[in-house]
Amino acid sequence: MLPKGLSLWFLRRVIASCLLLIFTSIVIFVVLRVIPGDPTSVKLGLPGVSRAQVQELRHQLGIDRPIVVQYLSWLGGAVHGDFGQSYFSNFPTSTLIGRAIGPTVELALAAMLLVTAFAIPASVVMVVRPRSIASRALSMFASISMAMPAFWLGVLLITLFSVRLGWLPSRGYASLISSPTENLKYLVMPAVTLAFVVVGPVIRFLYTSLQEALTADYVRTAQGKGLVWRAVAVRHALPNGLLPTLNFVGIMTGSLLGGVVIIEWLFGWPGLGALAVNSVSVRDYSVLEGVVLLAAATFIVISLAVDVLTFVIDPRLRSRLE
Repeated sequence: MLPKGLSLWFLRRVIASCLLLIFTSIVIFVVLRVIPGDPTSVKLGLPGVSRAQVQELRHQLGIDRPIVVQYLSWLGGAVHGDFGQSYFSNFPTSTLIGRAIGPTVELALAAMLLVTAFAIPASVVMVVRPRSIASRALSMFASISMAMPAFWLGVLLITLFSVRLGWLPSRGYASLISSPTENLKYLVMPAVTLAFVVVGPVIRFLYTSLQEALTADYVRTAQGKGLVWRAVAVRHALPNGLLPTLNFVGIMTGSLLGGVVIIEWLFGWPGLGALAVNSVSVRDYSVLEGVVLLAAATFIVISLAVDVLTFVIDPRLRSRLE
């Protein structure tokens, strides 16, 4: 049983997250309908189409109704997992999204695994040996990571490893279950590209957190007991430095989701990003609304989970609400 203070805090966060999700859905729905063009302009984009044909198709698609009625109808279906029918295929939107979730989750997990495996040791090296060549090289690497566009890096990797060397395929996807080796070949470049976008800011933030943690009283006490500086940094400063970084990684999820769109399209990865790009090109409202709402919900849920995990790990935060 959670203490009363923690329960109220969690309830407030859940309510705020739900309100934020509703507001996001309204913005998504309205923006897509005020921008020029609609599915009829793509579906009937031929010369000689009569106004009656356009009106008939708009009625069939249900986009001739008042926007408030359209939104309430869409929201009612979305609550039950029904995002409507794609305007340009015979499949429900939920089916198309369900097919694309797996590749996107696989790509995101692979990228975050690379970020974690590289950022933590790099930050420790920069703190333990701040004036070494390795520390300066890692600092330069982090700066390049924050400055380099993901799209440009992806093109460089394709040019080098696919066109010049022929080591990896440039575009495509293979199932992890049926063809794990081929899946790894297709996964390497998009995962490295996505990880490169995120790893620089994570290194910088974790390095700053570790520096602040090393000035704490418990670190000086550990040094006074005769512990080696490296052991103090790894055993004492690192766990406390990871706490604020955990919140930062939750914020960086937004950048990760945004980067997925471009990277999936560039490498022909059949995930949610590629589905969103294809939906934009044909004004497929139903699919695009479902994808964007799912991305927003994912970001909100991850942010809430990070906050809860932070309270579970850090007893100082729990004591303020108990």
